[in-house]
Amino acid sequence: MVDLVEDVVKERVGLKRGLWVDLGTGSGAIGIGIGRVLGDEGRVVAVDVSPVAVQVALFNIVPVVMDVGGAGGWW
Repeated sequence: MVDLVEDVVKERVGLKRGLWVDLGTGSGAIGIGIGRVLGDEGRVVAVDVSPVAVQVALFNIVPVVMDVGGAGGWW
């Protein structure tokens, strides 16, 4: 899925500046991957109905946010 998004935003650069939504994020892996593709230009909102999944996604995003030097567009 992340590879597909990367291909699409290469072809249509304007989409990189958009808002992307990861519905049913689970671990957050897809949302994190798309966020890496978009960089500072885009935003990803990850949602899940499961409180446990949300906690897992939050746990997984913290190292990514620290790796890029701050919250930036992640929060």
